[in-house]
Amino acid sequence: GPTSACTPVYGSNVGLDWNSSANTSNYQVTKLRWSSGWVSAGTNTVGGSYSTFSPLVSGAFYVWKVRACNSAGCSADSAWKCIKHMQ
Repeated sequence: GPTSACTPVYGSNVGLDWNSSANTSNYQVTKLRWSSGWVSAGTNTVGGSYSTFSPLVSGAFYVWKVRACNSAGCSADSAWKCIKHMQ
């Protein structure tokens, strides 16, 4: 389950960003929310190195990861990053 190492966030949504990669046509962002187990919070395909989590459930833990894709396929996923929505 989630730990106290998660980054605290405030507000109704949170921006996610990452380092862009060369020769990338899009990024696939996978998001999960903790609710007695990890449940999907959606998958986004975005053109740039930025996405958002929205809406956020108050007090919930979330994790996300990203991979870069182009016509040849996709990279390995990044490490999971964890955030905790604060009241």
